[in-house]
Amino acid sequence: MVSTSTPTAQCDRCEAEGCIYPREKTYGEARHCLCCGKSNRKLTPMTHTEAERLTMTAHLTHAQAAARDTLRDLLPPGATVRVIIRHVSASGMMRTISPVVVVGDSVRDLSGLVARAGIGFREDSKRYGLRVGGAGMDMGFHLVYSLSSALYPDGFKCTGHQYTETRRNGRRVLGCPSNAHANHYGAMARVWNETHPDKLAAMDDADYRRSLPSLTPDERKAAQRELESIVAERQAWIAAQPNYRRGVLHRDGGYALHYGGAL
Repeated sequence: MVSTSTPTAQCDRCEAEGCIYPREKTYGEARHCLCCGKSNRKLTPMTHTEAERLTMTAHLTHAQAAARDTLRDLLPPGATVRVIIRHVSASGMMRTISPVVVVGDSVRDLSGLVARAGIGFREDSKRYGLRVGGAGMDMGFHLVYSLSSALYPDGFKCTGHQYTETRRNGRRVLGCPSNAHANHYGAMARVWNETHPDKLAAMDDADYRRSLPSLTPDERKAAQRELESIVAERQAWIAAQPNYRRGVLHRDGGYALHYGGAL
């Protein structure tokens, strides 16, 4: 018979308020907290009614939302997140990584908050970090990109600055880390090509003539100079277009945070 009693066991590791429900799935004798996924051997096996299951789901969503709100306060768009590689498995396919942020003169470890945010990384309580699986790429970047995507799923607004710096008046501005700025040249070059079809045709013609063996060396040099002149004109036009405009929406939220590398 299904028990209808309210569970009273308290998770002794999770800091989330009211975390009292363990997972039904059993790993040996351990039970696992729905909030943080940590093993808690003090919890005893129990079953739940459908109403209790709904309470568990609501509590999980609330805990995730609270953790993500805290992370957004700590990590506005343009903030820099660094990582500490605490452990690498013998196979090289699993790492324990701690995301950290510098606050004033101190370094704050965000592992607990990220684990509770439900992004997909479980906490390694023995090594004080997050378990990150995979290889063949910078797994620290993968962790920060996944965190940024979860915090800003609908994108973020441009900070309007290229670099993070402290101004003379003491105001600190955050540089925009969006990859849209790195792709600005290519995007603006395509706009120039569409709005200057005569220049584009002249550039293609000069590029063709400079390699014709039937022309004299002076004629080929003249075609080369003509090509370089048009290219310089296009580059000057692109440089004059605004790149960092405050408030412009960047749709890829994964680049809202700077990845500062490993400590």
